[in-house]
Amino acid sequence: MKIPSKAHFCLRLVLLLGTLRLFGAEMLQLGRGLEFLDNGEVRIGMDMALGGAVTFLSSKSHPGNIINSADLGRQIQMSHYSGPWPFEVGNKKPHQAWAGLGWNPIQTGDCYMNPSKVIEHRNDGKELYIKCVPMQWPLNNVPGDCLFETWTTLDGPVIHMRYRCTNQRSDKTAYRPCPKNCQPSIRSPSCRA
Repeated sequence: MKIPSKAHFCLRLVLLLGTLRLFGAEMLQLGRGLEFLDNGEVRIGMDMALGGAVTFLSSKSHPGNIINSADLGRQIQMSHYSGPWPFEVGNKKPHQAWAGLGWNPIQTGDCYMNPSKVIEHRNDGKELYIKCVPMQWPLNNVPGDCLFETWTTLDGPVIHMRYRCTNQRSDKTAYRPCPKNCQPSIRSPSCRA
């Protein structure tokens, strides 16, 4: 039996909305550990439950949050790529959808919703420092063999962010350059000129 296109669209929409509703509830629960810097011009929030990635950004002219947090791969965060392709750890193989990424630690967590772990942070109101152990995006609950650090300060409407990745890989192979590096990775729900 063929489902009419309107009914098929409605069914997809209901399934999508239900999924987003469940997923949104999980993301709201994860967002409880926000640390903010705010100078009256701009406000930035880093989520300690998500490796210290930026999950909130607003300004006087745009008071609402402009960060897209639809999943753990979207926030302002570090994301690095390298070989081998596919990247496997022991008997853990990458999620089929992400097998081609290779080594890919990201600041928020993995594609299975396991968050990265903040191991140190300081916020004196002027500078927010965060150190985390990232997760390998395509693997289930595999910490990255590196450390991510960020230093964030505000200067009027400008946000200064400094990032460092300390590589601790035992694999010293010089892999080919990877065209997919995102430093930092930034996705917003919409942009206006």
